[in-house]
Amino acid sequence: MSPADASLASIFICERVLTEKDDVISAIRLVDIYRIPPLPPELTGPLFTKPIVQIVGVAQFRFLRIDGLEHSFQFQLDRPGGESTLVQEPFIATPSLGINGAPGGVNLIVPINVIVKEFGLHYLVALCDGVAVARTPFSFVPLNP
Repeated sequence: MSPADASLASIFICERVLTEKDDVISAIRLVDIYRIPPLPPELTGPLFTKPIVQIVGVAQFRFLRIDGLEHSFQFQLDRPGGESTLVQEPFIATPSLGINGAPGGVNLIVPINVIVKEFGLHYLVALCDGVAVARTPFSFVPLNP
């Protein structure tokens, strides 16, 4: 199976995810614009030069064909200036069969601490076996006083 066989049902960013007893996920506060306040004056020094925002990336990979092999699933952060960074170690899993003929797949839910290096349009990219299969935009903008 190739990454092209993955049809991505969804990718989004939220503040928090709950996994219910029946394994259904609930996303809390979908977010695409983060208003970044300036750092308080008391936070000085090399450790406090840039704000950090925690986001939760959620991707649901679905496959029309299950091959029984392991595949890697990962997020990549693309910044406005062109920098691309893998944000976690690959999650290795064997996609499962769906229920009653529904496409099977894998859910990837990853909390990500993003250092605000620049304002503007960013992208969170979903990778399957190292190949980008979908992306979602989000922006960092300065908080107006």
